[in-house]
Amino acid sequence: MNMRVWLAAIAAGLGVTFGAAATVAPVAPDTPATLNVEYEFVSAGNDGSAGLEWNVRRTVTVEAALAALAPAGQAGLKPAGAEQQRQVAAQQQQAARAAENMQPLMQDAMAIYQRCGEDESCIEREVQRLGFGMEMTPELESAQRDVAALTAEQPARYQAWVAKKESRRYVLSEERLLRDGDPICYDRPNKTCTIKSSAQGSGEMPGDGDGGTSSIEVDLAGSTMTLRLPPIYGALAAVEVVASDKPGRDSGTNHVLRRFSADIETFTVPVGDSLSQLAGERTIPVRDDATGQAGTLTARWRFATR
Repeated sequence: MNMRVWLAAIAAGLGVTFGAAATVAPVAPDTPATLNVEYEFVSAGNDGSAGLEWNVRRTVTVEAALAALAPAGQAGLKPAGAEQQRQVAAQQQQAARAAENMQPLMQDAMAIYQRCGEDESCIEREVQRLGFGMEMTPELESAQRDVAALTAEQPARYQAWVAKKESRRYVLSEERLLRDGDPICYDRPNKTCTIKSSAQGSGEMPGDGDGGTSSIEVDLAGSTMTLRLPPIYGALAAVEVVASDKPGRDSGTNHVLRRFSADIETFTVPVGDSLSQLAGERTIPVRDDATGQAGTLTARWRFATR
């Protein structure tokens, strides 16, 4: 006999009935949606002491096809807020109080189990007999309320959207100018060598195909959306062209790789009455994975149901 049957039996003995709470109407499972994310890293500056100027822009765009899951009573992505923490604490108190107040009834239930074993019709008959002869004490009334609260069906207020397919592309553009005062450059204009480099690249990134790392959860009752944007870790291929008049530093064309990382912490935003079109952006300070120079990473996202 599983716990659910015993809870039902005990609830029947206490005269508890259950009903589903009303919820905001969710979308049907498998309803499609798209999540478009553009990550843009920008770094530009002029370090006079080092004689260096730079202007860097790298972008990675992600297009994810999502599908809705059936709503659930518990949040899977949204962090527990103060209200939810209070509810959990209250449920723990209810469970402890109900267990204490139901000790006599549990002893009777164990006696029924010893007589009936797995015979559910016998259990139902004996529980009814127990209910008819049971005196409702203040302790059992308290247990009745606690059991009803603990076993009531939770409103299905959280609906998740999971990625079914993702595609990723990148574009990068970099310009650097170094004015080098090395003594070897003494015979150059202003006794300074000049090294100019530019890098350009674009293409697809690994990770295309079925599945993905994007995840979204809508709190139907709280009118919020929690987003876990797809993290990006990879190398972007580019062609670098170097023009140099410094001895020992040749001009030419090279194939280079630029590391790119983007991992925005899960966040929650308010939503209106409709999920048809939602968008936003988040910007954080970061450092260039290649050079360590300061820059910013901006994540622009757009969610739309179909």
